[in-house]
Amino acid sequence: MTPVAENVRLLLDVLREPAPREIRWPSNPEWDWHDFTTLCDRHAVSSFIYCRLRDLNAPSGLLHQLRLRFYEISGRNYHLAKKLIELTSLLERERIPALAYKGPAVAMMAYGDLVSREHQDIDVMVREEDVIKSVALMKRLGFEHQPLGGGRPYLAPYFCRPENPRHIARAEEIPFHSPDRNYFVDLHWNLGPGWRTLFPDIRKVWDRVQKIDLLQAQVSTFCREDLFLILCSHGTKHRWSSLKWLVDIARLLHGCDSWDWSRVEEMVALRPKAGMCASLGLLLAQEFLALTIPQEAARVLPVTKPVGEMASGIRDQIMREGQSSGDYFTTVLELEERPLARMKYRASIAIRYPAGLFSEVVVQVCEKDRALIFLPKPLNFLYHLIRPARLMGKHLFVKPWLRIVRRKSQAAGAHVADLS
Repeated sequence: MTPVAENVRLLLDVLREPAPREIRWPSNPEWDWHDFTTLCDRHAVSSFIYCRLRDLNAPSGLLHQLRLRFYEISGRNYHLAKKLIELTSLLERERIPALAYKGPAVAMMAYGDLVSREHQDIDVMVREEDVIKSVALMKRLGFEHQPLGGGRPYLAPYFCRPENPRHIARAEEIPFHSPDRNYFVDLHWNLGPGWRTLFPDIRKVWDRVQKIDLLQAQVSTFCREDLFLILCSHGTKHRWSSLKWLVDIARLLHGCDSWDWSRVEEMVALRPKAGMCASLGLLLAQEFLALTIPQEAARVLPVTKPVGEMASGIRDQIMREGQSSGDYFTTVLELEERPLARMKYRASIAIRYPAGLFSEVVVQVCEKDRALIFLPKPLNFLYHLIRPARLMGKHLFVKPWLRIVRRKSQAAGAHVADLS
């Protein structure tokens, strides 16, 4: 087993549900724990791992490294929770309903404390009609508007102008830097980007918010059923590149005996792909964390073929490389079973973000392009010409031919079945 695979195996052993009583530590007494703690940081589970291992017979060198991260994360989490309470109070004083989104709210609802779950910034949700008013308030408070970019299917970041209805319609958040430049606040008014079918309906979400205790105050947030769907959609959007999101789901489901699963069923009927995201999250949590899927969840969120195939690809990549990779664009295309809808989505992305299309087709050379032909380093620039030709051949000739072969084989199989 490679060092990467060994570290991933150990990490999953510690994360599994319920909490493990014994851990299969590496047999090598001189094992370098730096790679393991780096993996914990990459998946944002260092504080959770420390909380689990401090009561077990863990190597002292590992505990020392994790303890330092735990104290650092704990201090930051409490600081962000305090700032979240201040900001939501100021928004509500201006008669702007505000929800705590992710971060401290998830920590309290899923883990029951602020120290077990790591978060880097503050996320606040307001209604779309309150965006302009909220932005004006935050600017008066000294928050600085930041460019919106990374992770989108285009190259250049842009400033979302809340006074422009087009910008509000195609974006879902505006990031702000705090007055002391110490943390970020993401002001949301929707759950996902322009192609929102992966996410629950935000209008329904607002109808059933709830209050939770946070430090010495209360904040509004999503109900548990909606939070479960939202977390699954968010994890799928990022292709579950962080195991923290699977741990969130597993911890949140601990109290699901009292859930109203009809809420989940109703939301999934409105947004079927949100249901696919949830079934994907449950399947990965079952495989990685040994989570027992509740009977009602299995009934409401069945595993479809695209979900199973995506789970298999994500699982293999995490076990092999320590982390999955992908983007929102490819994830949507993999979950979409209708060819016409896939073409429509590709066309909409190409029209709205032509730079992203150019990057995908020409700029981003992958291993498949390099495997097609070997070129010496001085000629590597030719891969940017080979890639468009390879993609054109794949989508115009190879895939249609494979579909024809598949249809003929299915028809032949059906004919044999009729004869028998």
